[in-house]
Amino acid sequence: MAKASNQGTGRGARRSGFSLLELLLVLVGITVLAAVSIWAFFARAEVTLENAARLLVEDLHLAQSRALFLRAPVEFRFDADGFGYQVSDSTGQSSGVEALDFLGRRYDVDAVFEGVRVQAIEGTSSRSVRFDAKGETQEHLWITLAYRGETRTVEVERGEGIALVVDAVRK
Repeated sequence: MAKASNQGTGRGARRSGFSLLELLLVLVGITVLAAVSIWAFFARAEVTLENAARLLVEDLHLAQSRALFLRAPVEFRFDADGFGYQVSDSTGQSSGVEALDFLGRRYDVDAVFEGVRVQAIEGTSSRSVRFDAKGETQEHLWITLAYRGETRTVEVERGEGIALVVDAVRK
């Protein structure tokens, strides 16, 4: 007669795997670590400012593309308080392309960029960049963004309106 095996049953059996409590504690630990890491990464002024400057360049390119697409002048207007900008054109129409129907941005509302502001706009008497129906600008501009004592400058070239981030000192 064969003996019945008691493995896996009864009091002396070994369990394998993790309990629900152990898994929950590990997940809470990972969540806290991720939250602190993300905050620490974006608390660095150079990271936040660099990303804000790149975003400004992308938004300028969208406004320029809107002008080309609609064949109408587009104005990229900076708010007087320095915390954002608006995009508008004379047509007031939707382009039919969601990305081109961009209306503006506010740094003080976006938690990632809170504290970033437009410090200076040089090369124009108005607080705006204007793209004509060909997507060109009539002025050469420098837009300086500031955050926690650091600055980044975005240059918009006259003519084709090419926008890029520059960090060199202008003469």
